[in-house]
Amino acid sequence: MSPSGSAIVLPDGSAINTDTGAVRDNNDVLVPIDSYEVVVFGYPSVRVLRVKSISIGDTLVSGADALAIVSDGDIVLSGMLDIGGRTVGGVSINGPVHRGFRDRDVVRRKHLGESLW
Repeated sequence: MSPSGSAIVLPDGSAINTDTGAVRDNNDVLVPIDSYEVVVFGYPSVRVLRVKSISIGDTLVSGADALAIVSDGDIVLSGMLDIGGRTVGGVSINGPVHRGFRDRDVVRRKHLGESLW
């Protein structure tokens, strides 16, 4: 699947639902992004967002599926990508140890040769 449309900008207050693939901006408007689910047997599925480029402000990620963003261009994190666990409808959905990443965290860890996870 190839990315469609122009560069995507998710301002502070945006949200990504990995279960449905819905991406909404800070006005709760649906953002058109190519999305598909990769099923990994024995592990959580992965929601893949395919874009030409994307700039992400403070964004909340919810859902049980993991998240991957694939881009032909830049992926810019100008805010916090909150991937922490949530409790939805009384069911606990535990996230990874790290509640979110900023662009500088990724650069620092790459420089030090550390794993992001």
